[in-house]
Amino acid sequence: MSRDGWWGKESFEEAVQKGILAMYDKFPSPRPFHGATLFLVEQNNEPYTPMKPIVEGMGLDWRTQQRNLAANQSRWGMVILTIPSQSGGQETLCMHLRKTAAWLITISPNKVKPEIREKILQYQNECDDVLWAYWTKGHAANPRMETITPAQQHALQQIVAHRAQDSGKLRAEIWSRFDNHFKVARYSQLPASRFEEAKSYLETLELRGRPDDDFRIDSISIIQKARMEKKERSRKRWQRKLARQQKGSQNRKKTKRRLARSFEYAKNVKKDVIHKATHDLVSDPDRSLFVGEDLKVNNMTRSPEPKKDESGRYVRNGARAKAGINRAILASCWGLFVVLLSYKARRAGKLVLKVSPQFSSQECARCGHIHPDNRPSQAGFVCQRCGFADNADHNASRVISKRGIRLLLEGKVPQKTIRRCGIGKLKTLGPERSEVNASGEDDKTRRPTRLRASSAKEELPLARSETPPTAQSA
Repeated sequence: MSRDGWWGKESFEEAVQKGILAMYDKFPSPRPFHGATLFLVEQNNEPYTPMKPIVEGMGLDWRTQQRNLAANQSRWGMVILTIPSQSGGQETLCMHLRKTAAWLITISPNKVKPEIREKILQYQNECDDVLWAYWTKGHAANPRMETITPAQQHALQQIVAHRAQDSGKLRAEIWSRFDNHFKVARYSQLPASRFEEAKSYLETLELRGRPDDDFRIDSISIIQKARMEKKERSRKRWQRKLARQQKGSQNRKKTKRRLARSFEYAKNVKKDVIHKATHDLVSDPDRSLFVGEDLKVNNMTRSPEPKKDESGRYVRNGARAKAGINRAILASCWGLFVVLLSYKARRAGKLVLKVSPQFSSQECARCGHIHPDNRPSQAGFVCQRCGFADNADHNASRVISKRGIRLLLEGKVPQKTIRRCGIGKLKTLGPERSEVNASGEDDKTRRPTRLRASSAKEELPLARSETPPTAQSA
């Protein structure tokens, strides 16, 4: 049977044309070899590979190769398997996976396509090296599966330390870009064959920041992004299932609970990133004032009002497009960032201010000139008065910081309002017998009884008669 998600004639031929040939274990799973993948089928728990796509992709004549392979089936482990296709089952001549390497050695490089000739030569030379190492040393190792040594790890760390200049921000930038380029979680996972490439990459990497640059929040890791995408696909699947189920059924309730749980991972990841970012900001001894825009997120994510035409029919109001913007705004967690930063800064004795966001993207940080033409593009800022040019976001951050400092110097820092949580209204009951003194006057020194809000609205019960009801009926 074919491995679902791996079999595809177009992708397979494309891989073969690029000279992508891979070796696998008994259980077929994709592994890299010169940057590509080989697709397999399984028969009696043994891996096989279809030969016709390989032969045609290499530019060889399939009829000639088919005749040669069929003439010596026991040597090459050839079998005929039925492969699922768009037009139904299709019989295909397949070779056992462990025989593929030996068969590729017999191929003449002069008969294959010129664009993959170098790959075939490289593969055959590697097979020669493996056989020679096995017969002379008793074992053969794949250099692509070996990782760098501790000494090589230390060499890479020294390069990073020299370029970062004891700056945590530059160190975070270097590692983030190194991680995105080589797709490794730590230096120890770097393949030994890519050590020289990694060393050259770190030495020639053009850093975007400087040691005195503003703080940069580390992005979500690659693994977390992959898991969030998986949860998103799961969420859509549960939503489709929920739409087909009968309302009020027990299965629908279970689906709703599973759908709710699909949001948990993304929420926890974002909260974790914001917690770490705000902690790093507040822990920095050089920062004692934090200024942010006073964004009204509720107003920004409000749905547009419905529109009607002259006949009273509802027309398009852009609600679908606005919904996408609303999801992006809410997913950025602006409000949560300010909330976490505020309580941590207050605990550390630091100040967080909110300023008006109006025209912050159009105002020049140098001369204060405000005009829409100052933004020629989404990322660019050029002042039409003084000619100051900078990144639009960087310029806006300077404008916001100046507004916060001005607000602080003018003494207009808003004080936190103290919210009193009262139990309810005060209502005085009639005097009790214990509150009446001997002279028959009320005791003025006793505090009135405090009632709940619900109790204050209820009418007081009538005074009970001293005579029991049974005695009255008698």
